[in-house]
Amino acid sequence: MKKILYILLFILPVFMFSQQEIEICEGDDVTFTYSTSSNQMGSISWFLNNVLVRGGTNLTIDWGEYPIGTYDIIVTFNSINNCPAEPVYFQVTTKECDQITMYVPNSFSPNGDNLNEIWLPKGFNTKDVNFYIMNRWGNLVFTSNSLDIGWDGTYQGKMCQEDTYIYILKWKDRKGRQYIDHGHLTLLK
Repeated sequence: MKKILYILLFILPVFMFSQQEIEICEGDDVTFTYSTSSNQMGSISWFLNNVLVRGGTNLTIDWGEYPIGTYDIIVTFNSINNCPAEPVYFQVTTKECDQITMYVPNSFSPNGDNLNEIWLPKGFNTKDVNFYIMNRWGNLVFTSNSLDIGWDGTYQGKMCQEDTYIYILKWKDRKGRQYIDHGHLTLLK
């Protein structure tokens, strides 16, 4: 869903300044459309950090394509008589999302019905993920270092028995802080 911010330009000698802070989280849509209008005929120009980006009544920016930082948007208006209005200044600060989420399912059923066939944690704002699955005697039956590769319930090519298994899950957040989680999961058939 696109977000739209409206900036109204009226031909008044008033200095206008606005700020926006955007937290960029992996998977989020960080596209904003900035719009303006005027009660006079003329041309509108959009500048991003003093570089002309486009003319027209709106500017759409996907902040996920820009490095984290502070950006200045300036909107200028010149009437058809070449009479400029005071520019509108808009400052946008983007920062990394601090939200960290790790969801760990407690069961799965690799029985061929195409429902819940793979055991796989789901992470948000995580990196350097490693997880290990052991049977009740502590023997390692599966390991992965990717949230795209989960356990299908097999060990050495054979389906494991219906039972409770142990997982250990290690990951880091974007700031390099380490997390460790462990628990039980149930293989159902």
